[in-house]
Amino acid sequence: MTLLIHLYPAVRALGLRQVLRMFLLVLAMLGTGLAQAQLPLQSVGSPFDMVGFLQSATLDPGDSLSGGTLKVNGHTVIVPRNTIMQMPAFALTWQQLFTMAPAPYGPFQTGLAMMDTPTPLTNYEVHVQGNRIGDRYIAGLIFISQHSLQSGQGFINFMDYANGELRVGGVMGDPTTGTRLKINDPSGRFAPAYTLDPRFTIDSENPTIRSETGYPMGFPHFDPAIQDDPLIPQTNRPLNPATGFPQTIFTMPPRGPGVTPTACFAAPFMVGDYIS
Repeated sequence: MTLLIHLYPAVRALGLRQVLRMFLLVLAMLGTGLAQAQLPLQSVGSPFDMVGFLQSATLDPGDSLSGGTLKVNGHTVIVPRNTIMQMPAFALTWQQLFTMAPAPYGPFQTGLAMMDTPTPLTNYEVHVQGNRIGDRYIAGLIFISQHSLQSGQGFINFMDYANGELRVGGVMGDPTTGTRLKINDPSGRFAPAYTLDPRFTIDSENPTIRSETGYPMGFPHFDPAIQDDPLIPQTNRPLNPATGFPQTIFTMPPRGPGVTPTACFAAPFMVGDYIS
């Protein structure tokens, strides 16, 4: 109202259209001033969320909780001390990402960065979320995987008990077709003990090898035609006497000596199972 009262004499002298134009110009100037007033707030911080290939990684000297830096999409991101990062099924500190790297990389290289020497066989994806303070990117959450959206499905067409490998998506019974799949289980709880890289292990305490309903599954340690596996017994996949195929719905009986199936152990994979 104050602005209109002061401009009222000009309305008669200049006309309503010119006064409205002047009024809009004043509002535009005020808006520009408000926008400029917000610029210093950038120093307070703004969030960022980046996904890309891990280009390089450094480790600060110190102990198992040391931080460092990583580079993704050309941005150098500070990894603060005490950061706990997440692999697909395993949480570890930033320092452990280096010390647990297989030869010839650890303990001074991760073996996951494009700039590591020798160059890794593939690229690894890093997803980092955090805050930009001034011109510094500071990580809050870090996730590393080979390719988080890469997946595949198919029927198990062969089980190679000698090498502890599955063949998936090939000709049934043919050991030379299908995708080779080996479970990375250093402790040997859900498959014959094996690890190519302990950072990409399964979660043996919260099984990441499981059925659709969540029941733990495993690759038998022995060829069931020769010896049944007490940790992953064939009796945990009871057969339907009418069809000869494993039952898809059954109730585990109360525990007792010699009672099978038993909820104390995992169920075995079999040829014909559909897996993802």
